[in-house]
Amino acid sequence: MINNFPISKLARNKSNFLFHYYNFTSARDSFRFLLKKLKKEKIKILLPAYIGISEKEGSGIFDPIKETGIDYSFYSMSDFLTVDLNNIKSLINNRKKIAVLIVNYFGLNSPNKKEIISFLKSKKIQIIEDNSHGIFSFYNTLERNFDYTFFSIHKMLPFKNGGVLVSKTKLNIAKKSKLEFLRYDIKQIIDKRIKNYLFIHEQLKNINHKSVQVCKIPLYDSVPQTYPLLLDSEALRDNLYFKMNEKDFGIVSLYHKLIPEIDKSFKIEHMMSKKILNLPVHQDISQTQLKSMIKFLFLLINKFN
Repeated sequence: MINNFPISKLARNKSNFLFHYYNFTSARDSFRFLLKKLKKEKIKILLPAYIGISEKEGSGIFDPIKETGIDYSFYSMSDFLTVDLNNIKSLINNRKKIAVLIVNYFGLNSPNKKEIISFLKSKKIQIIEDNSHGIFSFYNTLERNFDYTFFSIHKMLPFKNGGVLVSKTKLNIAKKSKLEFLRYDIKQIIDKRIKNYLFIHEQLKNINHKSVQVCKIPLYDSVPQTYPLLLDSEALRDNLYFKMNEKDFGIVSLYHKLIPEIDKSFKIEHMMSKKILNLPVHQDISQTQLKSMIKFLFLLINKFN
């Protein structure tokens, strides 16, 4: 006997595999909203000990933590932009009401991210991804293992402001996102950013200067926000930053100053903050411009060494 389980001609279940998108003025505002929700649920959040602050903008990650008063702890990095999973395990210590913030710095995934996600899911721990730099990585990856993630639209596309919170469950927010950013050809932007990143990498990977450490993190499905370099000293980093911006090369130094709550015991994090320099790779840049930028970078490195 064949059981009669009717099959509709078209998919009709509106809740199957549905993401909920919500508009905010900024990624910071979306994170603050989420933290208020977690605090009501008495959930503690674990944060990476690599959080920046600036005089003009404050700290996009830590200001909402302070404003909401949520319980938190820092977990450490084991290498350049690589999360120390063992440290996360020790901080969890069988506590159930925990969420972990994973920051995809500069659009790049931690090399051990799959292992981290697998462990957190096995412990039923909530996963929050900070994709302020990683909106294109989000759309370039096949896996969606977060509970919540948020984007900073204006950091990656030509918008004046804008943040989006994405949730796998429906949240108590009246107005959903209009997804204006999806009017752009995301695939072409992804391809251009990756092409620019790899062009810079090819130019830099054979550099003989011990003063420069190129990024060794494989892209896989990541889409870069910038190309991060580590220099051998804060003085060299600062010289390159100011001199290259005098020539309008659009250099930034992200996370160059850490929040004071991250003490000196986090040695790798403080080392990175003193030596990091970020080269632009965005979709408006031509390879001719990149060649000029790299040539000038080499001239400066030779001059200051």
